[in-house]
Amino acid sequence: MDVFFPELIEIGDNSIIGFNSTILCHEFLVDEYRLGRVRIGKNVTIGANTTILPGVVIADCSMVLLIRLSIAMYPDSWAVCLRARWNEDQ
Repeated sequence: MDVFFPELIEIGDNSIIGFNSTILCHEFLVDEYRLGRVRIGKNVTIGANTTILPGVVIADCSMVLLIRLSIAMYPDSWAVCLRARWNEDQ
């Protein structure tokens, strides 16, 4: 979790964040500095070694697979994630 701006991270109920994942609300680029809120919905699974950058919104009941870089510059009503459904009979 972002050590400078932890108050900008929202994590919904019953969500799981995998081992060694990073959630950042700030980012230093060559010619700019970005700061943005990160919203993780309810019942979300984030895989191991995932990096989530500022401004990302992950919808309820979504999955972000391991070793994934999640970036987005969308309004709050958007979600950038992998939304998965599977058949338990398989």
